[in-house]
Amino acid sequence: MRLKAIFTTSILTFSIAAAAVLFLTRQSEAQYREALQATLDQSLKTVEIAGVRLQEMGQVRQQIETEITLLRSQLDDQERRAQQLQETLHKERQEARSTRQELDQVKQAMAQLEDQLEEAERTRRRLEGRVPVARAAEPTRGVNISWDGAPKTAAASEARPVELETISVATNPTPKGKVLVVNKEFDFVVIDLGEQDSIEPGAILSVFRNREMVGKVQIDEVSERVAAASIISDGSESEILENDLVAGL
Repeated sequence: MRLKAIFTTSILTFSIAAAAVLFLTRQSEAQYREALQATLDQSLKTVEIAGVRLQEMGQVRQQIETEITLLRSQLDDQERRAQQLQETLHKERQEARSTRQELDQVKQAMAQLEDQLEEAERTRRRLEGRVPVARAAEPTRGVNISWDGAPKTAAASEARPVELETISVATNPTPKGKVLVVNKEFDFVVIDLGEQDSIEPGAILSVFRNREMVGKVQIDEVSERVAAASIISDGSESEILENDLVAGL
């Protein structure tokens, strides 16, 4: 009887202990489940937040890619503009070089024209200087010339006629005359031969002194009894003087 009571007490104690353990176990499992559910919920929230952030980052990436594409397009435009500018600059440099060459040619042409103008002005001054000298020299036509260098007046010629035709000088053919005026500034002379002596512009005459040739002149202008002629430079030191004799070549 006593053993039965002890056995019963032991079973009852064991049952109570088992129930307590089961209760504690179930309570711990519930707490664990609650903790696990909380962790899961937090994880879901974190995943959701990460998804939102990922979506935002995708939008930002898309914007960045769009900006990169736009920048590349702008860069291509800038490169094309730079290439166009380089081509334009090269073309303008060529045009500027061509313009400089044309300007140099124009300057050279202007310089030549200025030289020609100066030469024309010198010629005009020479011609203007010859006209009054030639006119002033015309009245001296009454003087006859002999090849000995002595002028003969008309009266003296009648008293002492000189037959020039009897003098044979191979280097001094007719017509014959003398130098009336020498203009050293413009290198021309006035001689007492003119249209009545068959003198024509462009004719070249020799100038003599003491039967020796000292130079040559070329006829520029001719009047009735006198002519203006340019002195032809031959590099010699001989100088044409007034009263030197002239004759055709």
